[in-house]
Amino acid sequence: MKKFYLEKFQIYNWGTFSGYHSFNISKLGTVITGQSGAGKSTILDANSALLVPPIKRRYNLASTNDGKKRSDRNDVTYMLGAWSKKGDNNNQERTQFLRTAPNYSVLAQTYKSGDGRTVTLCQLIYLNKKSMALDDVKRVYLIINRDFSIKEIKHFESLKQLKALLPPAKDFRYCDTPTEYFNLLREELGIDSEKALSLLHKAQSAKNLGNIDAFLKDFMIDEPETYDVVRQMSTQFININQTYEHIRSLEKQIELLEEIDGFEKELVNLKLEEKNVTSNRDYRQSFSDLLKREISIRVFSHLETDLTRLNAEIESNRETLAKHEKTLIDLNVEYRSAGGDAIAKLKNTQQDIIDSQQSIKTSLDQFKSALKKCDIPSDITDEQSFAEALVRCRKKERELERVSKSLFKDAGYASVKLEELEEQKENAETDLALMKDSNSMIDGHAARIRNEICEHLGLNVDDLPYAAEYLRIKKVRCNGQVQ
Repeated sequence: MKKFYLEKFQIYNWGTFSGYHSFNISKLGTVITGQSGAGKSTILDANSALLVPPIKRRYNLASTNDGKKRSDRNDVTYMLGAWSKKGDNNNQERTQFLRTAPNYSVLAQTYKSGDGRTVTLCQLIYLNKKSMALDDVKRVYLIINRDFSIKEIKHFESLKQLKALLPPAKDFRYCDTPTEYFNLLREELGIDSEKALSLLHKAQSAKNLGNIDAFLKDFMIDEPETYDVVRQMSTQFININQTYEHIRSLEKQIELLEEIDGFEKELVNLKLEEKNVTSNRDYRQSFSDLLKREISIRVFSHLETDLTRLNAEIESNRETLAKHEKTLIDLNVEYRSAGGDAIAKLKNTQQDIIDSQQSIKTSLDQFKSALKKCDIPSDITDEQSFAEALVRCRKKERELERVSKSLFKDAGYASVKLEELEEQKENAETDLALMKDSNSMIDGHAARIRNEICEHLGLNVDDLPYAAEYLRIKKVRCNGQVQ
């Protein structure tokens, strides 16, 4: 098979390369050079995305200490164009992007062989919603047997719409999985070993080869067939061991089954007995329900008979009651016509007289009790003695009135006198308080006059210490020395 040479490299919206970019690659070799941040690693990572399986692919491998440190680049950062980091208000770095999701990127490489065959490898990477998660990244793998420009891919919003926009599928082969794509890639380009792609990935990004033995083992020497034999033998040993353990388990189960065979028969007998008991219980319940129904019918019949009999008796009693009521009415009429109303009135009058006598007796007892309290004889036997007692009571009443008036008059005089004494006491207490507060020897009345004069003149009492004493001196005794 003829060799294939990379002829053209196309990218769309990959890293800081926004829009469409195409690079022609010479068979004699092409150097990718530029200052730091110019995009050299971005182009190499696009090449890795097309040629290296995802499980072995690591972006920006040359700047991560031979792959020991995790890179901060991934499909999302390349798709959205991460270009710098900037601090926010919380002093935390936030990545700045040239594009926003939803968006997509397209990568394509065109290879030509010496016999004129052309193969184009193409991948469409897209986010169909606003997300930064790698799990939301979707890929479409294409292998096209002609020179293909990614400008033929127009804007799309879904995979179904994309397939409708692409040219007819006679030159296109769609791959749904990475495994299918890389197997077809190696078949089209004549790459026998999977390690060749890993070797290419290592060679394009390695600053040094490190341990040469590990490099040869990992990237150049195919795994010996004996490894497969050993793995098969190990798998078979595991299967044989599992089979042995399964047989041991079955033997233990047989032993247990033989032991419980008798229990199974006993269980069958118990279930049969339980079935019979359940059947008998159901029959008993049915018989009990039937018996209850028969008893209910009989009781209901007896109750109906008793009810009919009682209704007949009630009707008969009603007729007898009506007859008796009529007879009673007739007897009352006869009783009234024979003088029964007059007898009833006499009985009522007699009862009224008895009640009046009782009331009079009660009042007489109360009158006698009152006479005793007033020291008046209470031997009342007739009208004359009652009249005499009444005269004595009126005389006693007049005496009590005179005594009451005298006492009331004395009480009024005592009340007035008490008020005068209380006023004198109050004035004496006030004078005493004034004399205690003052250094003067005058009485309280003079002190009050002095206080009123000072209050009227707006002076302090201490400003006129002898004013009250001067007021008490008679005019004939007033002289210069006193003044």
